[in-house]
Order: sequence, then C-alpha cells, then structure tokens
Amino acid sequence: MMLPFEDPRWNELSTFYDDDLASVVHEWSMAVGFDQESDIYHRLFNLYLHQNTITNSAFVVVPYVVKHCQSVSAEDRAGYLIDVATVEYCRLRHGCWDGSPELDWAMQSYNDSIEIAQELVESVLDEGIDPELAAELRTLQPVLYGNLEMAIERQASRDNAG
Repeated sequence: MMLPFEDPRWNELSTFYDDDLASVVHEWSMAVGFDQESDIYHRLFNLYLHQNTITNSAFVVVPYVVKHCQSVSAEDRAGYLIDVATVEYCRLRHGCWDGSPELDWAMQSYNDSIEIAQELVESVLDEGIDPELAAELRTLQPVLYGNLEMAIERQASRDNAG
C-alpha cells in the first residue's frame, strides 16, 4: 500500500533537497502521460535518488514509481525501472547516504514493489527497447532479486568492455 499524500509520516522522510516530497510525488503522479511528466520526475528524482545515493524517502517513492511506470511506453518504463533497481542497488550496497534508517512501516510496500518490478523488467526486456537501456537494465536486474554481487560483476564487465 502506498503512503497516502495526507499522511504525516511524509514528514519523517529525509530528502536531498528541501521540498515537500508528498506534493512533488502527487504532482508527478498527476502528470504521468502528459508533457510535464519528465520535468516533474526530474525534480522528484533529485529528492530521493541523487548521484546514485538514496535517503529513506526512496522506500516510499519507489511504490509510486513502480505503479505509474506500468502505464508508460516501454522506453520510459525501462528508465523508471533502472531508477528502481538503482535504489535497491544502493540499499543493498551502502544503505541510505545520510544514515537515515529504513522505516519499518514503509518496507512492506517497498518490497512488494520490488517484486512487481522483477516481472516488469522481464516484460520490458522482451519488448525490444533501446539496446543501451536494455544493457543497463540487464546489468542492474540481479539486485531486484537480492543479488548485489552479480550486479557488481555485470557493471565491471560493462565498464571493461566500454
């Protein structure tokens, strides 16, 4: 279950910039499928996933991203799923950049979203997306199954090949 926008627990979340996270998530949710979607998502992205690091806000935002990525084009879906996988990569490898804790009340919804993302990645890779997006998604895919080591190995292989 996603955190309702009026829930006061949004105030317990840390972000990289001082912005009303619930308002930005809501604004982006309403913009999915419209011209301003990308601009608003860029603002949201920088609140929860900045320079490949996360805060505990990522665990509340990811369920929204997974839900809404299901209603966009395959290319956009792949981009969102890369962000979701990057959050899980960061969680498994480093935890939250600012030391903010995983919040027990948020983790069930987050983990459920990771399971949905596993299926979505499989289907989007079957849709013939841009090869570079597909390669990045395949590199990160193992973390969605809890396999950080394989993702690190795949990243090293990509770095050495490129």
